[in-house]
Amino acid sequence: VSLVAWTIQGLGTSTSKEGKEYFIDLDKQKKYFVWVDEKDGDAIELAFNRKKIEARKNWLRQFE
Repeated sequence: VSLVAWTIQGLGTSTSKEGKEYFIDLDKQKKYFVWVDEKDGDAIELAFNRKKIEARKNWLRQFE
């Protein structure tokens, strides 16, 4: 499996051109998450919650 990700750390780190490209088509920037049960919701929260940095690091280390 090959995964490629492009992330935006914040608009302050983007060039003017990159910012304009981002806002031209916001529908392309949306990510939809579908989950079946509580475990899936917990995983999404773990992945994106700023308060769970250490737990996220430990979670990601499992995949090394």
